[in-house]
Amino acid sequence: MDKEFKIRAMGKTELAMCYNSHLSASGALQTLRRWINFNPTLVQELEEVGYNKYSHIYRPIDVHIIVKHL
Repeated sequence: MDKEFKIRAMGKTELAMCYNSHLSASGALQTLRRWINFNPTLVQELEEVGYNKYSHIYRPIDVHIIVKHL
């Protein structure tokens, strides 16, 4: 991510495209999901703050944790 990044609530696809802008939206989202699931510490931290994998939006705390680990 080259631009200045602000921690805020954002759509999952929006965050995924920040990391993989060269992919399609669905490809970027799938890649982000893989990265998250491959990192057990990241998954654990998300679970500790009440992350809902079915939500279409990441809360600011979710974004903070994901960015910290990736």
